[in-house]
Amino acid sequence: MRSAVRLLLLLLLILPIGLISRSFSGVPPAPNPPLAPAPADNTVTPESTGSATPVRLNLAGRAELMSLPGIGPALAGRILDYRRLHGRFRRAEELLKIRGISPRKWAELRSLVRP
Repeated sequence: MRSAVRLLLLLLLILPIGLISRSFSGVPPAPNPPLAPAPADNTVTPESTGSATPVRLNLAGRAELMSLPGIGPALAGRILDYRRLHGRFRRAEELLKIRGISPRKWAELRSLVRP
């Protein structure tokens, strides 16, 4: 019984320290970039962006990702982080799991990317 009480007290002391250190890690969360207005015809193709072939999500680097409409350095970094943490993209729709890729932005990127 006494060891259970000690364990409980230890956990109660360690848990808040972990939460506090996490919230003061010194790295602020990346702000969401403002969404640009959608084009009038809502059709974005590789040809309209100057690229003849879709961007391969599993092979693209930061610069190639940033060539996509609405993808800046922060969002390109989150895509690369997702790929590093979760492995190769199986489907391009996995972009929707990344913070900053809304269904609206996905509609713009759908024809421009491949896994």
